[in-house]
Amino acid sequence: MLLALLAADQLLLHVVLSGGTVAGRRVAPFDPPLFAPVQFEFRDRLAAAVESGRDPGFFLAHDAELGWVPRNGGPRPAPGREGRSGEQRRVVAVGCSFTYGEEVEDHETWAVHLEALRPDLEVVNLGVSAYGVDQAWLRLQREGLPLQPAEVWLGVVPETLPRLESMYRPAHRHWTNLCWFKPRFAMRPDGTLELVPSPATTPSDTLRLLRDQESFVAAVGVHDRWVARSPVAYAPEGSRFAHHSGLGRILVTVLEAASRPAAVDLWYQPEDSAARLFLALAETIAQQVASSGAHFRILVLPGRGDLQRLHDASAGEGAGLTVELQQRGVDVVDLTPVLLEVDAGSDPSLWMSGGHYSSAGNRLVAEALARPRGR
Repeated sequence: MLLALLAADQLLLHVVLSGGTVAGRRVAPFDPPLFAPVQFEFRDRLAAAVESGRDPGFFLAHDAELGWVPRNGGPRPAPGREGRSGEQRRVVAVGCSFTYGEEVEDHETWAVHLEALRPDLEVVNLGVSAYGVDQAWLRLQREGLPLQPAEVWLGVVPETLPRLESMYRPAHRHWTNLCWFKPRFAMRPDGTLELVPSPATTPSDTLRLLRDQESFVAAVGVHDRWVARSPVAYAPEGSRFAHHSGLGRILVTVLEAASRPAAVDLWYQPEDSAARLFLALAETIAQQVASSGAHFRILVLPGRGDLQRLHDASAGEGAGLTVELQQRGVDVVDLTPVLLEVDAGSDPSLWMSGGHYSSAGNRLVAEALARPRGR
């Protein structure tokens, strides 16, 4: 009986798992750390660019300090800014794709809608797709604060909190098309923050880490939550006992997928390490912005998943980290109640196919932000 089981296990290993996938899904060990065809295409395109010395032409360009930046390198253009009087109150907005305005044209972003509704404001949009709060802060320091803004607004999407403990996006989101590495901040025992720089300061570094699993694990294995929690899944192929068993490989794959909390839940789990890190970052950013003479504000920009989570939650669910931030003296404008009031999660006209706000959704956000409110 034992021999039959061993034979079946090896048949599974050498026949069913020989290609490293089952039903189109990668099976551990993840060597190389690529999970989807688009990621293999990214690596091949990057390799051709590095070898030829040409720009790979990705939508997001490599950046040694921030991980990646928009190809144009600067703020997102705001049509209509030309000819403005220059007397507006300058707001620098940083954040991820919901701040940048992914999937819509420049004039359809909430930043530009807001300028139309509030002629007294000039909104400099420094949002970048797929950014964590950590990258947004670094970009603010490098490019935002030198603009001497009167206000700094940090757009936060609750379900993106896991990015704060990631250094390699595909380990967190296996389907992503972005394979650049990123910096992150770690909390010291005394609660202060320590910058962990991106391990890939050049595109060549990125290519090396995507080709050499030992280098990849050495670079991110300690600081990337998703890699660190599943070391066997990311170890070089053949280096662990489980790699030599079909059932072992499947079990490691299942455990790697099960080792992560639902992203939409972390906003309501202040004890989670990602939530604690976010709160520490928010307080530190607020202090730095205040020392520069600007007013700091966090904008909670809920995604559709966030709204669905609240819709399905039991009655009496709190506002999560919004309350915690306010108790710490951080100015927060939470757009969640505004979107829940109009049942935005069930209105397809407010969303693009990729899950971002549509032009109508961005306008709804801008209208809420345009309303007068005290500080």
